[in-house]
Amino acid sequence: MPGNTNEIVPENSRAECNRGYGAVTSEIYVHDERSGSEIFRQNVFKTITFWSSFMVFGMSVSILGPTMIDLTCAMSTTLDQMSMVFASLTVGTLIGSLVAGPLTTRIEGDVVLCIACWAVILSLPMVALCEELIEILIVFFFMGFWTGHIDTVANAQILNTYGLKAPPFLQALHSFYGIGAFISPLISEPFVNKIDCSPLLEEVSKHNLPINITMMNEEELLTLKEATDVKYAFVAYSILLIPIPILATVVMLRRIRINYTTFMTSIRKYSRNNGFTGGGHGSSGDMPG
Repeated sequence: MPGNTNEIVPENSRAECNRGYGAVTSEIYVHDERSGSEIFRQNVFKTITFWSSFMVFGMSVSILGPTMIDLTCAMSTTLDQMSMVFASLTVGTLIGSLVAGPLTTRIEGDVVLCIACWAVILSLPMVALCEELIEILIVFFFMGFWTGHIDTVANAQILNTYGLKAPPFLQALHSFYGIGAFISPLISEPFVNKIDCSPLLEEVSKHNLPINITMMNEEELLTLKEATDVKYAFVAYSILLIPIPILATVVMLRRIRINYTTFMTSIRKYSRNNGFTGGGHGSSGDMPG
């Protein structure tokens, strides 16, 4: 253990930690004698942002349950076909999780998390624009892809911030997923169940017939589509969650500013150690007369 608790562990030591349990690569200090509460006080804004991003994750995944019946009516399709949206969302989440890991080795995690939060928030109102099943499948795949990024990056950022003291903060992170999943049906409730079209859907499914204008009265189909306000639920989700990507943007900008300051400090230190001058009066003496 380093004698000075403020000494940053070298990169080769971090590489050794990567091969251990949890791949702890704390950007604070791997051997940090501070308590978890002290680290939290110094990183409270960033930690709350990570936790909030998981609430976006929970709400985005659980939004399909309470809105499925009304979305089926709005899309003029059957429940059997509409259930493919769950598969689309899940596959997108899986691919997003796989991509996010290697991506954060090349790009700052705070930047990736900010982009992912904005992508999810902007994809929610896109559901209101969907008229065909294929369109909503693509939107939910896109949403799942970026929720997969949130899942991977938020966990990694908690580990990077707290190192070996991360477990309670990881538990809190996943509790925010539950909070988001709990809130989701409450938000959608005013926009669903305007009309009970499930008997019609069951009848159509039983005969294996698609709901379309050739088999239904055009006026009846229009009534089914317009009787539900479920699409506006997704717009409401987006509006209510927009403070979270704003928080993520602030964290990202802070990270960029810190990196820039660290880089410029290193350049100035290198210049001083090697006898270079920064320009202005110092450099004029080296110029020919």
